[in-house]
Amino acid sequence: MDKMIYFDHASTTYVYPEVIEIISETMKENWGNPMNLHSYGMTANALVKRARVRIAEAIKADPSEIVFTSCSSESNALAINQRDKCICSPYEHHDIKDNTKTVIVDEDFLDRCLLVTDSLCDYNNYIYAHMLVNNETGEIFDVKEKIEKAHKLGMLVLIDATQALGNIPIDAHELGADFMSFSFHKVHAPKGIGALYVSKQIQEKMKIKPIIFGSQENNMRGGTSNVPYILGSAEAIDKAIKETHLKNAHCQGLRDAIFEKLVLSNMPFIVNEGKSNVPSILNIAFPDITGESLMLALDADGICVSTGSACNSGDLKPSEVLSYMKVSPKYINGAIRISMSLENTYEEAVELADSIVKNYKILTGVVE
Repeated sequence: MDKMIYFDHASTTYVYPEVIEIISETMKENWGNPMNLHSYGMTANALVKRARVRIAEAIKADPSEIVFTSCSSESNALAINQRDKCICSPYEHHDIKDNTKTVIVDEDFLDRCLLVTDSLCDYNNYIYAHMLVNNETGEIFDVKEKIEKAHKLGMLVLIDATQALGNIPIDAHELGADFMSFSFHKVHAPKGIGALYVSKQIQEKMKIKPIIFGSQENNMRGGTSNVPYILGSAEAIDKAIKETHLKNAHCQGLRDAIFEKLVLSNMPFIVNEGKSNVPSILNIAFPDITGESLMLALDADGICVSTGSACNSGDLKPSEVLSYMKVSPKYINGAIRISMSLENTYEEAVELADSIVKNYKILTGVVE
């Protein structure tokens, strides 16, 4: 296959060469089980401890608060397992919304609950889940306020930070959430490795109920530690955090280039976003076409974008997120998600915009 232009970094990212090198070296030289007390095990254990410190520092947490998992989906499931019911916003990823414990509520739910006397409501066995950055639109949510309100009601709080890592600074202690979930393949580590932040206060107050049993991860998540991927992830996250401001400035420039081309073309479009957004995710919609048809036309031109969450690929129903945002019916089916990174160039952004204009005209029958 010829090299594609990749604008789908919110779905997944390629693995950094230096991360591949660390993983390969670890597999060859330090493949011991960290739970063993012999030399191979002790060496692996020391390396995992060091990586845990680096990853904790990236989100301003304590190393004891980092529980390694396979991905955000597992991390979210583990957090939700601590309570009988989960209350979540309509913006959440399907791994939270589709959980059998979950009830979806609107954004004003916490405010309404706070108006009701404590004697009428008991939310002590609930967990409230909300994402920090939306995976479809890039909207940054004011989760600190939601965390404070949920805690007043006696709920635990899970913040899905999957799309936030590497896009905005994260301070776990300042936010005050009980749990935060991460997938490291979003920041150029391999798929199959992630983490759940579990606050020290929660660990002191309650015994975490695992969904995978075993003595690893301080009895919170069983399974032999994936030493190579943990070490590689620490390197990837370090780099992502250091480059956050550079990446955001670069992606803003790419957005501007795309907008300029589309505006000059006089083609109709809207941008689906919130009050505050990460520059690297651009959700843009067009009338009279489907996002799927435009995505496939761009793919034929060697350009990769998506129509929203990768987990909903092939689902032709309007995006639930865009539906909740009350995007006009004229545009809602014609949305695509362009997600950028430092690897994308200005020339690629211009080529993407040109391809959008060309294919939109073809799809709507307006061929010059």
